[in-house]
Amino acid sequence: MAAYPSNYTIVLFPLINFIAICFAFRNEIVEFDFNKYIKDRYFWILTYQTLIIGAIGQAIANIAIQLIGISSPDISFAYHMVAAPVMSVIFSSVNEEIIYRKVIFGYLDKKFGFWAGAVLSSLIFALSHYNYAGWIGFLAIGLVWCWAYKRTNNIAINILSHMALNLIFFIKITFMGG
Repeated sequence: MAAYPSNYTIVLFPLINFIAICFAFRNEIVEFDFNKYIKDRYFWILTYQTLIIGAIGQAIANIAIQLIGISSPDISFAYHMVAAPVMSVIFSSVNEEIIYRKVIFGYLDKKFGFWAGAVLSSLIFALSHYNYAGWIGFLAIGLVWCWAYKRTNNIAINILSHMALNLIFFIKITFMGG
């Protein structure tokens, strides 16, 4: 079981964080032209590329960790079948991309340059996850998402690719085991 103080934490913390982020970025959300991006083929190509490159980077890092012999902790979501998909796929993806890429990486990139910002924000992103065996994979995917955000200046690409990757991992962990 994951290291949460109670069953409510997995639901309430991401939800409260999501609400706070929506409030803090409400002007950008209102001004964001969803119709433009839904119809834009290039947006979907970039989202797909970001997902594939990130998944490959994370997979390579995870294979390396398994070869070393580090095992993952039990992070089964089976006991939260309703809340977990919403929290891990939707809220976590939005929360993490806004916090780690838009806010932290955005600030560090302007202050110290791309590589310092990407490495530091990706390291913070990796360490914030419970799965210590996946830290190198989280670092790798964080770097890919920093690169994608820097290249496109469009956080929606990161959010969608993050959602897709979280959905894949949620299905794997829940139905095929950790």
